[in-house]
Amino acid sequence: LADLQVDGPSLDPARVHMVGGPRGLLVVLPMHLDGWARVVLHRPDGLPPGAAQDPEALVAEAAVRGWTASVRACRWTSTFRTERRLAGRAESRRVLLIGDAAHVCSPIGGQGLNLGLRDAVSLASALPGAGPDGLAAWRRGRRADALRVLARTDLATRAWTLRAAPARAVRDTALRGALTTSAGRRLLAEAVAGPRPAARPV
Repeated sequence: LADLQVDGPSLDPARVHMVGGPRGLLVVLPMHLDGWARVVLHRPDGLPPGAAQDPEALVAEAAVRGWTASVRACRWTSTFRTERRLAGRAESRRVLLIGDAAHVCSPIGGQGLNLGLRDAVSLASALPGAGPDGLAAWRRGRRADALRVLARTDLATRAWTLRAAPARAVRDTALRGALTTSAGRRLLAEAVAGPRPAARPV
């Protein structure tokens, strides 16, 4: 992935673009700052040596997938591996695991960050005066939430990174159908980014 400042992008620079294909997924995220965008390339077959640090090589690969632009500047590049992990044991006598120490998931939808925040907020509420039973209930609730998020993000990642043409055609047909109704759009958004939190009483 890379943060690039570009001129003349071929796709609307004000919108998020996700383009799937046999070479892997391309995601372009606008940063709304003088032509800056975060470009993410899913590479199921790996990268050639040095390609991850070469913005021009990344843009050339993105062009094959339908996004072209001229690079003015590159702020940084990086690589990461998508993981799906859940700590086998989330507690000891002195340590409680929360956030990425307790669970790691696909970055699709930003749900890993939200899950970690929910861990912290719920623990802050549970800790004052909590005995062993209260902390055990907290652990069960957090583990159940983590399992739901890991399952949802894994499913979304698999759907977006399909490589076979027939499977992609089925996915795209289903997405087009879902996007035609407000209920379908809401369900699709929740499938990617998680359910909307319940409103708190004022």
